[in-house]
Amino acid sequence: MTYISDLLASHYPCSAEFIADVLRWPLAEVKAELAKMERRGEIESSVSVTYRLSEEGEKKCA
Repeated sequence: MTYISDLLASHYPCSAEFIADVLRWPLAEVKAELAKMERRGEIESSVSVTYRLSEEGEKKCA
């Protein structure tokens, strides 16, 4: 059986959605397990923010 920690060791960083897809677990279950692992100090989380031009911004830049 593949566990989240095994997956993180080979595919870090990755999203909860990626883990749920690979393990074929419900997303809510993966998020709950990740929260437990973070509380135990086994993992750290970070949030990435990406930006892209809106349609209006694309028109102004064209």
